[in-house]
Amino acid sequence: MERISDYIFTDNPFSESIKNEIFSNCSFRNVKKGDVIKDSEKSTEAFFVISGCLIYYCTDEFGKNHILHFATKGWWITDYISLFKNQSTDYKIECIKDSRLIVLNTTVLEELYHKYPELEHHQRKNLEIQVLNLYDRLMGQLKFTAKERYEQFLTSYSFLINYVSNYQIASYLGITQESLSRIRAEVSTKK
Repeated sequence: MERISDYIFTDNPFSESIKNEIFSNCSFRNVKKGDVIKDSEKSTEAFFVISGCLIYYCTDEFGKNHILHFATKGWWITDYISLFKNQSTDYKIECIKDSRLIVLNTTVLEELYHKYPELEHHQRKNLEIQVLNLYDRLMGQLKFTAKERYEQFLTSYSFLINYVSNYQIASYLGITQESLSRIRAEVSTKK
């Protein structure tokens, strides 16, 4: 039998009471490539990725997607903007590779934070890491060339290359697909 603790608590020594309460409030979900699991409504669920890959993105008025975040094995993903502002957003979460997820209702999660401060502390640390990663990414967008951003993407996300499309990589890097093609050709000729 599959146990949630095999995934979420591998590095977290929480008490059995915390684990049991989380277990009783979680469920497993299989999602297929192309499934949108959070659309333009208010966010009510947090997802822990067991396998596969999801993206967090928005679409501008011209129909262009802007990917803010990839979530792969071992990562949590939700629409934090919706959660913290307690409102609907235009951000979506989409499956880009068949995925298996653990799902937890965010209202229940808030209740667990109040009941178990050590759980809230742990999640705060996770959010701090995400904020640092976003700051690093933002600084990279501001100070690095497109080629340098692509090389950093290859270093950080080499495991994604096999199932992430050129369009998704370009979207994440904030460049056009044509620019990405030129950069890839330039990088491959240097090897």
